[in-house]
Formats: sequence, structure tokens, C-alpha cells
Amino acid sequence: MACESKRQSGVDRISELPDAVLCHILSFLPTIYAMWTTVLSRRWNNLWTSLPNLGFDNKDFSTNHTMSSIQSFDRFMTAVEGALSLHRLSDIRKFSLSISVEHFSVEDLSRINSLICSSIRHKVVVMNLSFWAEDYMKDPFVLPQSLFMCPTLEDLTVFSDFNTCAPTTTGSLPSLKVLHVSVLWSDENAPESFFRNCPVLEDLTIAGRICFHDIDYINITALALKRLRISLRCFNEWYDSWYTFFIDAPSMEYFELEEDAFSNYIFKSTKSLVKAKVHFLDEIQYQDEMGAFYDKDPGFANRATVLLAGISNVEYLSLDNQPHCLEACYVPALENLTKLKLVLHDCYHWELLTELLTRSPKLKYLVLEHIHTNVDNKYPEQSESRWNPPDFVPICLLSRLKTIKIRGFKGKRDEMEVAQYLLKKSDVLNEMAIYTGDLQCTKEELIEEFGMFQRGSKACKVLFS
Repeated sequence: MACESKRQSGVDRISELPDAVLCHILSFLPTIYAMWTTVLSRRWNNLWTSLPNLGFDNKDFSTNHTMSSIQSFDRFMTAVEGALSLHRLSDIRKFSLSISVEHFSVEDLSRINSLICSSIRHKVVVMNLSFWAEDYMKDPFVLPQSLFMCPTLEDLTVFSDFNTCAPTTTGSLPSLKVLHVSVLWSDENAPESFFRNCPVLEDLTIAGRICFHDIDYINITALALKRLRISLRCFNEWYDSWYTFFIDAPSMEYFELEEDAFSNYIFKSTKSLVKAKVHFLDEIQYQDEMGAFYDKDPGFANRATVLLAGISNVEYLSLDNQPHCLEACYVPALENLTKLKLVLHDCYHWELLTELLTRSPKLKYLVLEHIHTNVDNKYPEQSESRWNPPDFVPICLLSRLKTIKIRGFKGKRDEMEVAQYLLKKSDVLNEMAIYTGDLQCTKEELIEEFGMFQRGSKACKVLFS
């Protein structure tokens, strides 16, 4: 009865909570919404100004339908400026700013830089910046000098669909450990300008689109770097040259690469490298000096060979191979490899799998993933792929391979032949897991056929999902 009485009297139990608890609740809301709680009661007045994390996105900001886009943006920026000026705590742990508009004026970019500088004065630790413009931005947006001299910054993310640059004379980021940058790269903003003086940088992502004309050489020197991801696309639908990445990261443990115009990658040392993922794309054409277009440029083989040789001491390797990309002849000896994931698109370069098995004597764990994209129309000569078993059984099958997982399995003839061979020749195999896709037969028929396959290991279990 007492509880019922309190409910009927309209007791505001939430407002009775301590400030720390209320601030924790508000931290799950966009900061703009947290600011609106001041209208609830005097108890909530300016409580949001004690939040350690501030995040602003102009898409979250409600506007009057009579306002123009320029007026709406101005109102949003005014609100953010006011929020930073009213913030009670001297320190802001995390500052996030996401803006998507039709066009940024010079004045808009200046106001954005002022907001960045203001957050830096609050000794920010984590900063996420995201800027998108529908109209093409001809002039580069230069981030403020103070951003690259912030002693407290540990984690910086910059996403932009236009040319966004670090200042030409960068300072030092002594505490920065994580840096993710995805922008339109041009001659004005070579990637190394963002991390030139980051002595403790451990995690680096370089992504976006490339539009270089005068830059051929990109230097990535970071002695403390442990994780490096590179994901790049050409600004145009074709390319006529490639770039050289020189990577000096002796502490690097993880490397991931996805690039359509495959560049030169030269590693000074990969002695610490344990895990690598490489996605070979086939999305754009190469144009030679005479203006002729080709599906793949003649230098691809050499560059792919050098890259794989540079990462050949890894223990885990993931290769995503699209048609007309990586071929078996590029594969180096993989003496330390224990885990392999191979993604094949439609045309199944089975000879690549054969070579990888042959050159990986310590392999224990194998994942095959099929991605079916109806590539036959583009590469009709690949539509009838064939599995040709190796002349000699790979060492890893005889003594090491314990687990095989096959994803996207449709039950095609070549898929069945590969699975049958692996089951028969793997003497110490414990498990083969089949993850079916759009099967060409019933699951019961598939299980029945697998049941007739000879198994090299009596302990092996075949699982279907």
C-alpha cells in the first residue's frame, strides 16, 4: 500500500539519485539530448555540464522546417560552442564531432577548428572527428596546429570525404597511441604528416581515397607500432601508376591491407609480425602509357610477390582473393603458419589452395570461404573450375592439420572433390565443419554423400550447419 501511495503521489525517484548516477545515465544520450534535460526541473539544471564525454552530431539536432540548411547548421554550431564554454569540468575525456552538410564554407571550417581547439584546452584524451560534404571541396581543410601538439591526446579518429590535412609544421603528440585517418589523400596531405611525431603510437589505420599526382613514396616509420591497417581506393575508376609504402615498424604484430590499385610494400623488419590479412581487389582498370586499359597491370605479380615475402613469417594469414588477382606462383614458403583463412570468389583458384597447403608445413587450422557473386559473366573462362590434387600430399595434412571449416558451401563438383581430398589425406584431422550456402542438393543428400567419403583420421567428425 505504501508503494502504491508513493506512485500515486508522483514521486520523482530518478531525480533523487546522486549526481554521479544521473551523469552516468546522461552519458548514454547524445549530448544535445542531455542538454535538453535542463527543462525537466531545477534538479536537472545544467547537470549535463559535468559529463566527461561530449558528442555532437548535427543529424541529432532538431530544426524548424522553415530554417534553411545554413541557418540550421549555424544553430547547431552555436549550441556546440555554448556547450564547450559552459562545461564545468576542467577536463573532457572524450570529444566527438560529426557534421554532414551540403557544403562547408571557409567560415564553417574556421568554426570547426575553434571547437577542436576548445576541446584541446579541456585536456581531451579521445577525439573523434567526422566531416561529410555533398558538394566537392576543392580547397583542402587544414586541421589546427594545436591538435598536433596536444599532450593529453591518446586516441584520434578523423573521417572525411574530402581533402583534410595536417598542418605542414606539425608538433608532437607524446601520448597518442591510436590514430585512425580516413580522408581524400592528395599531394597536400601525405599520410605521414598525421603521425610524424608520435613516439608511442601503437595502432594506425590509413584509409580513404588516393588522388596523388606528385607523391610516389609514403614512409610509415613508427617504432612502437603494433597494429597497422591500410584500406585505400583510387579516386578515379582507373589508375596509371602505383605508390611505394616503406614500412619501418619493428614492433608490428598485426598487418591488414585492402587496396584496389595494389602498391609496392617494402618492410624493413617483420620479425614481430604474427597476424596478417590481405584483400586482393579487382575493381578498377590499369591504363598504360599509350592510354590502353587492362584488367590487371603487368607489375602486379612482382608487387604481390614482394608483399607476401615480406609477411611470410606470420602465424595467421587471411587471404581474400578475387578473380585475376593472386596466383599460386606468388606464394612464398610459410614456415611459421599455423592458421590460414582463404576467401575465394566464384572462380575458385584451387591451385592457390594447393600451393598454400604445400608451402605451410605447420598448418593446424584451415578456413575456406566461398563468396558466390556470379562472376562467370565477367570471366567466362573461369566458370568451369577444376580441382587438381597435388602430386605429393602436403606435409601439413599428414602430421599437423587438426581443423577445417568450409563456409558458403554449395555442393558444386569441385567443392565436393576438395572436401573429399582433404578428408582422405588429413591423417590427424579432428573436425571438418561445413557451413552450407545455397545448396545444389538437399542437406540430407549432402550428408549421405559425405558419409561415403574415406577419412584419413578415424577420430575426425564432420559437422554440418
